[in-house]
Amino acid sequence: VRADGANLLRFLKNADQRVVPLYQRRYSWTEDEWRQLWADILRVADDPAGPDHFIGSVVQIGGIALSAGHNPLQLIDGQQRITTISLALLALARCAQGRMEANPVDSDARAVADEQIHARYLVDEREPGARRYKLLPNEADRATYLALIEGTPLPDRPARGVVDAYRFFEAQIESSGRPLNGLLGAISRLLVVEIALERGRDDPQLIFESLNSTGLDLTQADLIRNYVLMRLAPAEQDDLFRHYWRPMEERLGPVGPEGFDRFVRDYLTMRTAQIPRVDQIYRAFKAYVASSAESPTEVARDLHRFSAHYAKLVSGAEEDSTIKAALADINTLKVEVAYPFLLDVLDDHAEGKISRDELAQVLRTVESYVFRRAVSGVPTNALNKIFASLSREVDEERYLESLRAALLLKEGSARLPRDEEFRRELLAKDIYNFRNRTYLLDKLENHGRKERVDISAYTIEHVMPQNPELSPECQDELGPEWQRIQAEHLHTLGNLTLTGYNSELSDRPFAEKLTMPGGFKDSPIRLNESVRARSRWTEDAITERAEELAELAAEVWPAPTLPGDVLERYRSARQRVRSAYTLADHPTLHGPLSDLFAELRVRVGNLAPEVSEEIRKHHIDYRSGRVFLCVVPLATELKLYLAGVDPEVLDDPDGRVRDMRGIGHWGVGDVEVRVASHADLEPVMDLVNQTFQAIEESGSDEEQYPV
Repeated sequence: VRADGANLLRFLKNADQRVVPLYQRRYSWTEDEWRQLWADILRVADDPAGPDHFIGSVVQIGGIALSAGHNPLQLIDGQQRITTISLALLALARCAQGRMEANPVDSDARAVADEQIHARYLVDEREPGARRYKLLPNEADRATYLALIEGTPLPDRPARGVVDAYRFFEAQIESSGRPLNGLLGAISRLLVVEIALERGRDDPQLIFESLNSTGLDLTQADLIRNYVLMRLAPAEQDDLFRHYWRPMEERLGPVGPEGFDRFVRDYLTMRTAQIPRVDQIYRAFKAYVASSAESPTEVARDLHRFSAHYAKLVSGAEEDSTIKAALADINTLKVEVAYPFLLDVLDDHAEGKISRDELAQVLRTVESYVFRRAVSGVPTNALNKIFASLSREVDEERYLESLRAALLLKEGSARLPRDEEFRRELLAKDIYNFRNRTYLLDKLENHGRKERVDISAYTIEHVMPQNPELSPECQDELGPEWQRIQAEHLHTLGNLTLTGYNSELSDRPFAEKLTMPGGFKDSPIRLNESVRARSRWTEDAITERAEELAELAAEVWPAPTLPGDVLERYRSARQRVRSAYTLADHPTLHGPLSDLFAELRVRVGNLAPEVSEEIRKHHIDYRSGRVFLCVVPLATELKLYLAGVDPEVLDDPDGRVRDMRGIGHWGVGDVEVRVASHADLEPVMDLVNQTFQAIEESGSDEEQYPV
């Protein structure tokens, strides 16, 4: 590595062409950055005797010769400021040219024109074709930049940021009233640190990460792209970028600006069963690549493959109508935490491991699992971990069977509500204020229909009106306990339906709602069949209709089923896996750590009667419904991993907690603490107890699925 201070204009005058690699982000400075640079230029211009002004660093690396005598430098950091300065110089040169044409004797304009800005700093007239340009921006900005340099018409779809930057400086120069020569003199006193790397010897990514740039913060996507492509030779960079990376980014474009980061996070979760923090995706990606047998190039190709599946998940890029409908329903539930598992399932389908019909059944099973839990009020903060590891519970030889068994065998906060619980909760639930009420009514209305009803054209109708002052007719029909009945049943499933005549129906008595024009007897909505079948709207009528709809709901969102002997076989196999190892497989627990582990084991077991121990090859797990603690025995200490709780929420006055999000390790859990002596037990058990209480209580975290 060679780092030298350099005068900016001398740096630009250097004959070497500088090329922004294809993988670098496009020009992205905005008016905030332009105004800051312009203010710096004016400050230097106002202080002729003052010091020169440093504007940042520029990192470049020697490329591979593209032709005889042509060996451009790759600009791997600093492209934003170099592009901006080049556009400012172009604006200055054009202003001088315009003033000279208007007044040939303008001495200020003549002084700037004599500096030959265009020929010295922007192009090299000795070189042919594209080689003549001192700076070649990346492909997305190049045509626009070169058109501005040459004064030719802009492309049909110009790079707006490049055009706007040029026009900004053009407007500032003209409106400032300052001597052009003074502005050029100020620019000549700007300094950069030029960092030159040698290909094959220096690691450009490490340099890139360590710089404290004054420009825009890089996104996680920028960092990942640079990490994969920066170490490659230019020809390999171009090939990988054109054939894999750019198509992947274009494919994910409709997802939105955060789409790539979300995709990589879900990809890493699928691959590692660990969920990276939102702000640590790049760190987790590097850790994954470092631990993987695949090269960064192979990982990029794998990302490209899975991005096609992700596009199907989030943007409807699926041609098969059955699969597309199932994915749309899952997305309506907004259960993005299932994406890591679904990515794997879609890839298995693409690889021919499961058929189209099996894929549809898997998707509908996931939909039922999520929706039944939402209706039943099962705490949702476990869903992220459930779906992160669900693929590992699926046997590719018995795909559907093993998936059904995995869900049926889940317990506690991971459980799948059976029909009895699902129907019971559905009958009592406040459906009107339920987040998924429209989805629920839509699915009930359209179940079994080939010609779907678009329920967005309808509104939700309370058959028994919401008005606390019910009409005398309604009160009489409900009986003396009408207030209790209204309070208990108003927003429940049995009292809700769909109508296009909400304002007309209003608070009318049931008999009028039934027979009036547009009333329930005229309605084409299937949900109204069970309303018009009643002659009176009483508590029994509401309850009976709710029970009918709950039975229908159990068909629409069926629980997976397996023969008892098959399910028992999976249960036994699961228990055998858990009991395949004993404490004898952990020799360090029989040495100096034996007493320490024995006391820890007793204290963890005393947390609650339902706490169970599972001895695995590399760790010992403790669960209450799901794992909350993993103990990894080492030679002289115990590593404990706390699962189901974020490091930030723990009360840790001694600073024992280590954040392990995005870092691979044995067992599960994002929090590491260590126990090396009996003195450590008390404070560590306090952390364990906090974790246990957190997973036992209904809580939320950033992955919570909103119900």
